[in-house]
Amino acid sequence: GIDANITVGRNSGSSGTMTVEAGATLNVDTLTIGRGGSATVNVLGSGTTVNLVGDAEGTLGAGFSVGSLGTGNMTVSNGAVVNIDGSAGVGSSVTIGGSPLLGGGGTGSLTVSGEGSKIAVVGNTPSFRVGLDLSAGTTPSTGTVVIAAGGQVALDPVAGSGAVGASPGSTGTLTVTGAGSLLDAGAFLGIGRDFDDTPGGTGTVVVAAEGTVKAAEIHIGTGGTLAGSRGDGDRQPDEPG
Repeated sequence: GIDANITVGRNSGSSGTMTVEAGATLNVDTLTIGRGGSATVNVLGSGTTVNLVGDAEGTLGAGFSVGSLGTGNMTVSNGAVVNIDGSAGVGSSVTIGGSPLLGGGGTGSLTVSGEGSKIAVVGNTPSFRVGLDLSAGTTPSTGTVVIAAGGQVALDPVAGSGAVGASPGSTGTLTVTGAGSLLDAGAFLGIGRDFDDTPGGTGTVVVAAEGTVKAAEIHIGTGGTLAGSRGDGDRQPDEPG
């Protein structure tokens, strides 16, 4: 197959930083941030766009992982946009802490901040997972996501699914805070459960200061916690209809 990938911080002991800014556009299939080393990726500013589009002949699909086996940090801010579309390939995925292809053991963080800043995930089986380990807990991962100040993460409303604390032994934390800040997981969100509703690890979702978390169904596992604040008119997490 034909795949285009950019890896930042590939090997243990290595480190790297990549910044996309000032209205630039990056087109690639996948990004791997902190594959084995330490990595930081910044996507900054209005008009700046990263398009992750899967190739019909490829095998990796479309999307990005942050902190696969190493340590990764990604920031999308000040109106920048990341578009992920795996319609032509094997699927679309975002993973913070761990990787569906490489396994677990990493530590990843993602911040989406500022009005107009957005990550949109569409295509075949689009997913958003925080804290993933494919080895049944032997190599646990840690993922942290903050969506703030009007930033948004939105998955396909019909096919999308998310998980915070996706795997046993792994830990995921998601905070959505500020008016206009949004996580829309689409059809399903697991907290302490994986996106297919199997048992997960430790997942915590905090919604505050008029932030919004929504999905058609939200399932909370034994290791899951969903917390929100009603102070000053703050909206609560959307409940299953």
